[in-house]
Amino acid sequence: MSANEDVTRFFGFVLSTVGGLIMVLSGLCSGGVLLFALGGGPGGHAGFAMVFNYLGVIALFGGIPFAVGWTLFAWGGGMMSPPKKYPLRTPPPPYEEGEL
Repeated sequence: MSANEDVTRFFGFVLSTVGGLIMVLSGLCSGGVLLFALGGGPGGHAGFAMVFNYLGVIALFGGIPFAVGWTLFAWGGGMMSPPKKYPLRTPPPPYEEGEL
């Protein structure tokens, strides 16, 4: 393995780790907001309208960072995997007149 491949794998590991942390923290924050909405917020019990309003906030402010984290996680995982080596294909022999 060359030094360039080592650096690429390390950078992929860092990207995957950062992406995973972003996804976990975004999910925890979204779960906290959802529990806050289900508990009724500071005023007590809330109806379904408040829960659905909070679902939009969760999707907007929690979904975008989660998507960014997933992208970093997948990109880093692709950088950590070894490169695929495809075998070279030889062209078929040329046809002579009358063979077809």
